[in-house]
Parts: sequence; structure tokens; C-alpha cells
Amino acid sequence: MIILADWIDIVTVSIAVLALLFTLFSTWWLYFRRGRIMVPKPRAIEAGGSYDDKLVIGVPLVFANSGPATRVVRNLRLRIEGDSDSRPLSWQRTRREIMNPENSEFARPFPVQGRDAVEKLIQFQRDPGRLDFQAQRYEFVVEGRLDNTDKWQPLTAFHLDVKTEDVPRMKGRLATFDLEGE
Repeated sequence: MIILADWIDIVTVSIAVLALLFTLFSTWWLYFRRGRIMVPKPRAIEAGGSYDDKLVIGVPLVFANSGPATRVVRNLRLRIEGDSDSRPLSWQRTRREIMNPENSEFARPFPVQGRDAVEKLIQFQRDPGRLDFQAQRYEFVVEGRLDNTDKWQPLTAFHLDVKTEDVPRMKGRLATFDLEGE
């Protein structure tokens, strides 16, 4: 038969074990948990190119890390849904200003500190472009390789409605589009 002293010992040990488990879980949650990389839809993009020349699309993106542990964005690419050329556009450069090719850097991995956000103007390119923009809706998906994984993960998706009057200004040069004003 269990006496009162035994119950007190069982309760005391149980409380100590629960306190230790809570402390370990809280420490992991606050300092070591890997959060998600969240990328909202861009506000504007720049796009242009031709079938035989380069296809260039510049997208200002914000990468937000929801957890406390640092995450690394290793590589990015841009897929055009329904494109007859299945090759995605590769990340070529990171620029400081939209419509200004000066002051750009080669594409390279970058960290996103825990509970922080990083803004980047990513320039994607495919050569030859194999796409002549027409007056229609284009669906884009930005995919990334994060940390040490080799799997491409979708990060954000958005669309561009190209109007008839936009087509001539996109041939062989970059045109800026406000995605919120569509």
C-alpha cells in the first residue's frame, strides 16, 4: 500500500520532470527552432526580353524568417506557369534599385536572421528567352533552395496582366509594372 510520503515523492518527481521538459521545450522554441521563410507577393516587377534574346524579370522580394534560428537562402529561380519553354529563369544578379542595372551583385546565398526580414531585388534571366510577351495573364512562381536542402520549394506566386499597349515596350528592354494597380 502506498503511503502519503510515497505520494509526495511521486508528485515531487513528476513536477520536477515536467519543469525540466518545459524548460527544454521553451529553450528550443525561443532560441533554436527553425522558422518558415515567408515571401509576400511583390508590389511591382520589371520585365522584358524577346524570343531570341535574353528574357529578364526583376522582382523585389522580402524574405521574412518566422523563427529564431538563422536561415540561408541558397538559390532562387522563377517559373512561368504554362510557358512552352519549361526552363525556369535563373537568379543572375541582385540589384539595389529597380530599373538601374548599375550597383548590382552576382547572385549568392544570403542569410535571413531569426525573426528578421531581408529585402532583395532579384534579377532572373533566361538566355535565349524563348518568350515573346503577348497581351495575356502570366503566372509566376518563385522557388528557392533553403539551408542545406537540394529540393526546390515554392516561396511565392504572383501574376502579371500584360496589356496590348505594354507589348511594344517590353521587346528587348525592361518595362516596370505595378502589380497592385492591375
